[in-house]
Amino acid sequence: MCNKYSPSSISRITDLALEEVNKFVNRRLDNKYIAVILDGLFFYLRRETVDKEPVIFALGIKESGEYEILGFYSTIKESHNNYKDVLEDLYRRGLKQPLLFIADGINNLDEKVIKIYPGSDFQLCTIHYMRGLKSKVKEKDLEIMDDANKMFKCNNKDEAIGKFMSLRINGRTGILI
Repeated sequence: MCNKYSPSSISRITDLALEEVNKFVNRRLDNKYIAVILDGLFFYLRRETVDKEPVIFALGIKESGEYEILGFYSTIKESHNNYKDVLEDLYRRGLKQPLLFIADGINNLDEKVIKIYPGSDFQLCTIHYMRGLKSKVKEKDLEIMDDANKMFKCNNKDEAIGKFMSLRINGRTGILI
């Protein structure tokens, strides 16, 4: 047997859910995070038509190693200006000293990060880095993808530098310049 809810019950449930969502997206954030990961996840949304639209997520990594969703932002498209709005919201809500931002290759995003958070570093996400690398490598040189992947899986900086110095192109070992 299916319970039926009245329109007023549905409205009340919706109001309570929206109240909780608003508390979450407007809550005060910690001042410092080791890293903040920014990325857009696309969903099909029905408005007048059905289109894919991104929701930009900000995920913080605390000094303790815990992960925390800092916010999510529905936008019409991924652009450096939309990411700038996300960065400004995080700053307004208390995030002042992130050490590192990790994101994909949105044009000028690194500049927006440094402008709002001048003490922070910016790093391209390794998945997006690998996609970009693959698009620039000739078919006969794709062995470099395996080498680069090994570099990203190293346990420490010295090991990663050693792997970087030994990247292979055309079967030859040597640094990429």
